[in-house]
Amino acid sequence: MARKKKIQKVDELMGPPVVGRFYLVPTIEYPLSGKVGHWPVLGPKHTDAEHFGFPWEHYHIDTRFWSGAMQRKFGARKTGIRPGVATNYPLCTIDFGAVSRAVPHPPVEYRRLRCVSATILYQFAGLEPVLSLRRHMGEAAMVDTDHGPICPHRGFRLGSVPADADGIITCPLHGLRFCAKSRKAVPPAATEVPHAA
Repeated sequence: MARKKKIQKVDELMGPPVVGRFYLVPTIEYPLSGKVGHWPVLGPKHTDAEHFGFPWEHYHIDTRFWSGAMQRKFGARKTGIRPGVATNYPLCTIDFGAVSRAVPHPPVEYRRLRCVSATILYQFAGLEPVLSLRRHMGEAAMVDTDHGPICPHRGFRLGSVPADADGIITCPLHGLRFCAKSRKAVPPAATEVPHAA
């Protein structure tokens, strides 16, 4: 008898996920502008008061698993959420839908989801807060673990985020960049401008 292949947790990958393959993905059942769904999230839960002026606890959406059904349920045109592009659209304790109110987070639940994009790019919400965070972090280094490197800012596991052609790994939560070889944060260039995602 053939053994059933174990499904990997996406946050334990040591390389990018494969498009079309299923993974166990952290999700939370949560209202997003009034529509409840099991949304794939990048964690851990955190706040961004210091550099981004956003004091509410939240997760970010893992758009590598943002399926066509999710796009239909919650219109991509309204938010700009697209597969493979990290956004600063939070799933947070304040619902920014029709009624703004506190919505407590349920526990994270791993669900079997299909990968729709192997990469996840960081989309700037505003250049100055990102540059401020990069300057603040200086040359802090990624923390290496058995499940790949971790971003020192909010502890996001970077094992499934590939380096770009220049050997830079960009954390999809807040745009911190690290040299894959030295493991150190890359400080912002004086002329740095946001790229179109």
